[in-house]
Amino acid sequence: MRPLEARATSLGVSTELNLAGERPLALITGASAGIGREIATQFAAHGYDLALVSRRRERLLDVAAVLADCYEVDALVIDADLSSRDGPSEVLSRLRALDRHVDALVN
Repeated sequence: MRPLEARATSLGVSTELNLAGERPLALITGASAGIGREIATQFAAHGYDLALVSRRRERLLDVAAVLADCYEVDALVIDADLSSRDGPSEVLSRLRALDRHVDALVN
């Protein structure tokens, strides 16, 4: 068992590819700083692709670039204000355009 698989198994998460050959996808809100950023880092370290949501686009772009480079995962940036009326539908529209299944959601 590779180290990544051992860690993922110990945490009870799966890093198996889906039928389309894609890594699992984690949608993480508030990912531009603090706890949200750390959670995104942990999912990336466990082999998840990321959909990162925050109001702060520039900070989110920085986080996405670092995580994609360090962990060789895909990191989608979705700048949206989830407290606004249209925020959640913006996120949903972006995810639908990807045609990806969300395997984990951290809000």
